[in-house]
Amino acid sequence: MRYWMHVRWTVEGADEKGDSWCTGHTELTVPVEGHVRLRVDLEWVEGMNAPRNSDERRVLASASRVLEYDVVPTVDDAITPVRSAALDAALGRAVVINRDGMGVDWNSLLPAIALVGVETSFGVRIEYMLDGMVVGTQRCRFIGGPKVNGTTHGWDFPGIKTWDEARRMLAEDPNLKARIVTDPEWALYNIDATAYWKGETDVTLQPPKKK
Repeated sequence: MRYWMHVRWTVEGADEKGDSWCTGHTELTVPVEGHVRLRVDLEWVEGMNAPRNSDERRVLASASRVLEYDVVPTVDDAITPVRSAALDAALGRAVVINRDGMGVDWNSLLPAIALVGVETSFGVRIEYMLDGMVVGTQRCRFIGGPKVNGTTHGWDFPGIKTWDEARRMLAEDPNLKARIVTDPEWALYNIDATAYWKGETDVTLQPPKKK
């Protein structure tokens, strides 16, 4: 029997509501401007597909919370953009892309982050280029500062249907280049961030392995 999280949300004082089923986490799009009071109700459910009142469907745990926040026009109205040539250069050296994905030497970034003077978050997009044209992208989210980690999330290679196909292109094309640029949407991933990196820089793309 599978376990699911049922997420219901309601905007207090507005005719906005919705719900979603997920196995771990979900993303809510709340199309409301200004100051928002968002009520979120969670249920941890066993047997999602069973009839609601049957013995095979049980609510194992539940929780509710009201979140309050203000919607602003741009990311820069919420957190401070950080522009630093030293940080750009450090990021370009720290990020290395190979056939298996992306590696980041976070420790090498710490001196540059310290020079900026604030803990800096990173929401970025990797752009893969051939002959100056962007042929594919990966959106990534990093959390910067003394406690650092990062994960890749999503990709877009027009005309390519599977990640294995994309990875073969990344591994085999000797003329492929890569850079990272700020992705404002992902810059807000770290909800506690007060500053974020804003810029673009070339990154190391390891050459194809010799056959």
